[in-house]
Amino acid sequence: KGDLDAADEMYAQSANMLSLVSGVIILAALALFFAVRRRKLSKAFYLNKTRFSTDLICFFAGISLNFTTTPIMSYLPQSLLESYGEASSATTQGHVVWYILAAVVMAPILEEVIFRAMMLSHISTATGNILAIILSSAIFGIVHGHIVWSTYAFVLGCFLGTVFVRTRSIKASILTHLAFNSVSLISFINVDPMPQTAQAIYYTFLSLCESLSVPLSIALILIFLHETADSSSKMPVGFDEE
Repeated sequence: KGDLDAADEMYAQSANMLSLVSGVIILAALALFFAVRRRKLSKAFYLNKTRFSTDLICFFAGISLNFTTTPIMSYLPQSLLESYGEASSATTQGHVVWYILAAVVMAPILEEVIFRAMMLSHISTATGNILAIILSSAIFGIVHGHIVWSTYAFVLGCFLGTVFVRTRSIKASILTHLAFNSVSLISFINVDPMPQTAQAIYYTFLSLCESLSVPLSIALILIFLHETADSSSKMPVGFDEE
């Protein structure tokens, strides 16, 4: 029993490092696959340029969307919140550097390549963009496991899919996804050593972010849709224009 607990603890501490390594291996394998097929990675991964203003909107939308989860989840049953808390705490064990590299950097890159650049783009050629966004987002949600994760991953996936379709690039969707995941770094902040004034400022700032998150998210999404209104979003994103 003691050895098993020690092994579980060791795995939990190294889970993010292992996740990072596996992500690098998967991306390298995909790059090799497309290289063998003599297809440019910029085309295969939809690494098209995006406007700086679009990137900026997407970045703040990602942060704002994450903050909306807190007030919404407060309405969930306590038992569900407890199981979600346990699942979430398991992902933040280990050194913060490994968490940043694995969850904040690698996960958005890998997931956008798989779920948007590859899955959504291929589905869209058969179903059109809207249904492709919904289907790819549903699968994106399911693979996150826990019902709470799955639910908001589906909603996030729908926005990320929309970003991808309207920009024809995973750069903006990666930036949105990265910004969304980066908010979780708050859980690593230890406020106990802080003076009471600093703690008060910290919690006031978080409360302000949460209270403004819903209207701000709606505003940023509307601004994004206006910003990309001239895009060829009606054309299936997987359509080969060459």
